[in-house]
Amino acid sequence: MTMEKPQNKKLTIEGNEKILEFLPKFQDKEFNSGTWHLPERIDGVTLGFPYYECSPLVGTFLGTLCDEDN
Repeated sequence: MTMEKPQNKKLTIEGNEKILEFLPKFQDKEFNSGTWHLPERIDGVTLGFPYYECSPLVGTFLGTLCDEDN
């Protein structure tokens, strides 16, 4: 059985422009990409795992990248 290689969509000029709109926002001194959340410790026992929560702007950026890659 042969599987076809998925075809990558070519990024358009409009797609590039949508992505590049984020550059000044990411370069802003006040930009924060997200927050680390550490697990809770109760009685010396760690509950859960640390995880990183992206800022809404990073989430929007990642969504834009996915939309332009369809």
